[in-house]
Amino acid sequence: GNSLGGLYARYALALLFNPEDGLVCGVEAGTLVTTASPHLGVRSFTYLPVPQPLHVLGGVLVGRTGDDLFLRTPEPDHHSLLARMGLDALFLAPLAAFNRRRAYANLSGDFLVPFGTAAFAVREGEATWGLLEQRAAASFLAA
Repeated sequence: GNSLGGLYARYALALLFNPEDGLVCGVEAGTLVTTASPHLGVRSFTYLPVPQPLHVLGGVLVGRTGDDLFLRTPEPDHHSLLARMGLDALFLAPLAAFNRRRAYANLSGDFLVPFGTAAFAVREGEATWGLLEQRAAASFLAA
């Protein structure tokens, strides 16, 4: 899937995956490819820094999708959808069923989906906001 389509594909896989036989709609999963998909949201990856109090504008401007991309949730004790997609077995098990998984990202010039969120890329030891280090999950999930 391309851009938001990559997230839609991952969400749909959770609905279509059968954990008992490891198949997606009765078919063996071969290759999953996403291009320029904001897997880690955009909260830490905006082209220009967006102060935390303005993250609410994502939801105002584009509805629930904006809230999801800024990792916001209306329920204070719940995780955002993208956080759940990165931590919950419901979303991870279908990914593991694929023989090959590829996430392609634009190295530069993509102000909508910057490289870091599309390629899960951060410098070692700097993942204080994301899923690349399990101990960082708590700060990723924080509002």
